[in-house]
Amino acid sequence: MQVPKPPTRRLLHPDLLVGDFLIGLALLTLSGILLPPAPATAQEPKPLLAFGDSITVGFRESGVDCSRPIATAKGYTEHLEELLADDGFMVDITPAGKCGETTQQGVTRIDQILSSREGDVVLIMEGTNDISAGGADIVSNETILRNLGIMAQKVMADGRIPLMASVIPYGPNISSQQTNNLRARNLAADIREWAEERGLPFADPFNYLISVPNVFQAYYHPDSYHLNAAGNEVLAGAFRTPTAEALGGLCEPGPCEAGPGTLCLAENRFEVEIEWQAGDESGMGQVQPLAGGDTGTVWFFDPENIEMVVKVLDGRCSNGAFWVFYGALSDVQFNLKVTDTETCKQAFYDNPQGKIASAGDTVAFIEACPNP
Repeated sequence: MQVPKPPTRRLLHPDLLVGDFLIGLALLTLSGILLPPAPATAQEPKPLLAFGDSITVGFRESGVDCSRPIATAKGYTEHLEELLADDGFMVDITPAGKCGETTQQGVTRIDQILSSREGDVVLIMEGTNDISAGGADIVSNETILRNLGIMAQKVMADGRIPLMASVIPYGPNISSQQTNNLRARNLAADIREWAEERGLPFADPFNYLISVPNVFQAYYHPDSYHLNAAGNEVLAGAFRTPTAEALGGLCEPGPCEAGPGTLCLAENRFEVEIEWQAGDESGMGQVQPLAGGDTGTVWFFDPENIEMVVKVLDGRCSNGAFWVFYGALSDVQFNLKVTDTETCKQAFYDNPQGKIASAGDTVAFIEACPNP
């Protein structure tokens, strides 16, 4: 889906002389051109969520105020709302930051946030406190990336789009600034690659801010960990384009559209796609539906060599869910994605190289029995 363009304005030419007003009006009427239309009904803002640590909580006079009793300065989310409005997107961003949070803690907390707050797109920016940890508490970049990936999977499973983000740079008053920023730069590259492989939007506050002249002197709080009020306005710019891209890619409920790489099951409600990798080769699994509409086969290399069988069954009146079953007929690595096209919720199943996998998920898509 393309990103919608901002609405254009239609104006009458302002130079009509007063004496020519009636003639001009008549000509406009005869030519079928109407006077400026009445303003359109105000667009309903789309809800977004910003999930993270104290950077997401934002700067509040004076310093970082995690309880936010007085908002005398804007956090980056408020500035981002304004930037997106300029681009034609009306959004309402709810900050869901928690001071001092690590990515491991975020993996647990995001469940509660997703269950209690709306947000079509979820901005995920965490890892600052992981990188800052030292000694026995040090956390590897691999662990940080894995935790961020779990958060993103939970967001997608809930039918929303995760927007992955790097952390912001560390300022000069931190003794480990050079080491921390090297790790942050490497983590930014890792997150970018991870997001691109999955077709997810990515924002890069680290490289965006590090390239700003005098960034630490002009836009950082003296603690060198947090941005000041002006810094949050700059940070919003790092999220502007990727957030607009995410809004343009929001799922629109509708029936599954079958294709060579898209299997439509359970009365065309569920969309099944498989990506495979074997050494340096990779691609989309090619599908073939079977009679009945609940099952299909998948081949990777040759249409006569079936690699997988996938089916989706309606178990809502048995245990309150749709069921997903798959069976692999080789040990090729694959990633299976199932999308409920009515709710946009998704389920993901990964199989590493060298494993012959078969599984059944009888709670894949929770939904009440339609005829209890």
